[in-house]
Amino acid sequence: MNTIILILSKKEPYLDGAALIQSMCNSKEEFCTILFIEDILLNDNFVSFNWHGKVIYFLTNSLHSGRYISFLENFPCHIINKTFLSGEKSKFCIQQRIKRSGLSVPESISANSINSLILAATFLKFPAYAKSQQQATFTQEFYNKQSFFNFINTLKNDEIDFYLEESMNAPNRVLIKFYYINGFLINNPQNYAPPMSAIQSIKKDLSILEQALKLNVFSFDLILCKKTLRYWFIDINPASAFFGSEKARFEFVKHLNKTKDDISLSLIPEQIYTKK
Repeated sequence: MNTIILILSKKEPYLDGAALIQSMCNSKEEFCTILFIEDILLNDNFVSFNWHGKVIYFLTNSLHSGRYISFLENFPCHIINKTFLSGEKSKFCIQQRIKRSGLSVPESISANSINSLILAATFLKFPAYAKSQQQATFTQEFYNKQSFFNFINTLKNDEIDFYLEESMNAPNRVLIKFYYINGFLINNPQNYAPPMSAIQSIKKDLSILEQALKLNVFSFDLILCKKTLRYWFIDINPASAFFGSEKARFEFVKHLNKTKDDISLSLIPEQIYTKK
């Protein structure tokens, strides 16, 4: 049986979102199972598990997921976010790739030592946010440079696992969460609804973003100026649980099922027409 598999880490808070995806799959009589990396690595379960014909979604932002994907390339399965997770996936690097593609992002800096971070921070405007390189782990706002310098002077070099990003908060600006699923753009219904002209511009930029990140399923936050309709992309999440929108979750499950059906068709000649 071809199966949809959601791979999570017990170290990340995505189980509730995964359960909603699983429930929606099961309501459509599509078998979906949740696996934890920590369990399938135990006693070489990762090697012995039957991955043949599976549709896999890594619902984890672990920086180690690339090595698991490399192993799964030995099997006839499909990984939804494979290409992106196989490469450099720290949040700072994502923001820099978006910037190089010509889209607007807040200014940000990253460094691997306290001294170099202090030096780099002198060129950044404050307020600013210190953000972890992984999703949903650490964010802290600093209103001026001195408060940031006081903070990092309490750390050691091996604790520098974050980058610094200029705050875009200002009057007439709003934070909006969007979900993008293979061409469908859906905003969180609890957020501000942008005018259609802004939506059309965002959709146009998403075709650039999709090519830059090699990713066609993700969520992202966007800072929009309601007066000028200028916007900045922040916090791209390549492993979204689509927790904030049932409509986005529905489109994602449709995408999973279509991918599963496509794999089933590709496996039919091998399974049925083999000579006896």
